[in-house]
Amino acid sequence: MTDQAQAQATRVVSAGWYEDPASADLVRWWNGATWTDHTEPKPTTESIATSTYVPVVSGTFTGWFLAITPALLFVLGALAAYLFLYAASAPAAIAILVVLYAVVVAAAVLDARILRHRGFRSPRALWSLLGALPYLIARRLAVTGNTLLVVFLAIAVVLGGGVAGLLASGAAAPVTKAYFVQSTLNERLVDTGRLSSVSCPPILDDASVGADVTCDAVRPDGLRVQVLANLGANDTLTQSYRAN
Repeated sequence: MTDQAQAQATRVVSAGWYEDPASADLVRWWNGATWTDHTEPKPTTESIATSTYVPVVSGTFTGWFLAITPALLFVLGALAAYLFLYAASAPAAIAILVVLYAVVVAAAVLDARILRHRGFRSPRALWSLLGALPYLIARRLAVTGNTLLVVFLAIAVVLGGGVAGLLASGAAAPVTKAYFVQSTLNERLVDTGRLSSVSCPPILDDASVGADVTCDAVRPDGLRVQVLANLGANDTLTQSYRAN
């Protein structure tokens, strides 16, 4: 559009139909921030500023992706934790979380563009730098519709409540005790240089006090050994070695 048209656009505050700067026979939808691609013949019986036009639906595939990010974070976070603790692959674990963060930001940027193209006043994609939730809140303030934000919060509450329930009931003990064994042996044996690596089961068959856990390990000289860990009371752990 011409500079004159842009100057005219910037003087308009509220969204609505206004005379198309490019054609006196048309009206163009101004979304409150910029001109859109939506045009119609100029009305002859009523004011174009009070048109009942409503932009098309604000739901987008990018918006739905952002809405389900709590589930993605849950799954990929568990995978990253497994790689970090049990596969001794910290770079891979970090890469998973960094990629998820980058995809969330990219989805928010694309979502904002789609909304602008559809004639909505889009939220600032920069909110996504703080995560999907701040962006979805900003999105809700910019366009009508609570569905995406409600879905995000519902998934977060269900997953968070489910994890809290499993922890409180003790049903998660085979996983939490496995994490305890792996992290304790890493700290005692790998971080001190006594072993090169230790790999324990991520889920224990028996997580009760007195249960034995067998873990595969590699010494600094390359010799493969097994570490026998015994679960004691009050989160204590004893270990011994045996050759394969």
